Amino acid sequence: MYTHADLLFQVAYGILGVSLLTVLMPRIARSVAAGDDVGVVSDLGRGARYSVVALIPVTVALMVFGPSLTTLIFFGRVDGSSARLIGTAVAVSAFGLVPFAMVMLQLRVFYADNNTRTPAVIAVVMVVAKTALVLLASLSASDETLILAVCAAGSFSYVCGAVLGHVLLRKRYGLLGFRRVQATVGRISTAAVLAGGCALALVVAVQNRIPEPRLAAAISLSAGAAVGVVVLLGACKVVGVPEIRRARALLLS
Repeated sequence: MYTHADLLFQVAYGILGVSLLTVLMPRIARSVAAGDDVGVVSDLGRGARYSVVALIPVTVALMVFGPSLTTLIFFGRVDGSSARLIGTAVAVSAFGLVPFAMVMLQLRVFYADNNTRTPAVIAVVMVVAKTALVLLASLSASDETLILAVCAAGSFSYVCGAVLGHVLLRKRYGLLGFRRVQATVGRISTAAVLAGGCALALVVAVQNRIPEPRLAAAISLSAGAAVGVVVLLGACKVVGVPEIRRARALLLS
């Protein structure tokens, strides 16, 4: 169950996060090679803003649709409760998606600077944080709770890694200009939460009216996703999220 949940988590990052990193890494490497600290900080902030714009809506979507998605995928291979447990594990771990992307971005800045020691330190801190939480949860948890705890512990370790990476990058490059990132987080989070709330209401309504699990999951997933996307795009237009257009242009360039 943990393996399936972790793979779904990685797919979300792999489609969006890796695409952005692939485009940004040559720019960051050129800036590092040229000793252009301003350029490094600029590209780091750009990558952070684009990542949160891409992944915060996905985070909310995994929280809302996790059980429906895994019921649709795994029902029949496992029983209904197990399929929903996998989805719940995905939902519980979804908060780590953005921190995970931040860690991957930060590590590549260190690697571009021929610094492999700092990434190793960050990795050790993440492993220690995850292991401590898993051991704590294993003392008294049921099997189901332990699965959720392992997934949540992994995401918490990404939060620890992102915070430590930010501190170490700030020590190396000075102020990183993350006020713009915070502003972007606020705008896209507002839009994503509004869209997620509308989608969740539809998911609950469908599941309360359709007893067959897989049919309910299919309808709630398709209808909820359609409503969520429409609300998200409308809300982004209202609050103003220019990074959507810029990220699209960057990926297509």
